[in-house]
Amino acid sequence: IIIKDERNVDEIAQAIRRAVTDDALVDRAAERNQQIARKRLDFNKIKDQVVAMYQQVYHEQRTRRHR
Repeated sequence: IIIKDERNVDEIAQAIRRAVTDDALVDRAAERNQQIARKRLDFNKIKDQVVAMYQQVYHEQRTRRHR
């Protein structure tokens, strides 16, 4: 749903009504949100990022101890 004039109360109300009554729109939005979540919350990608962060912290701590 695109709202062209965010100050137009009637337009916003119409968009909200459509969002809660248009089942096809809700289904499309749900599918799109699932696709976005799958991309952003990919376990392997997040796991690799967390491991890299821990390795960085570990190496920084070792470097500080040996100074």
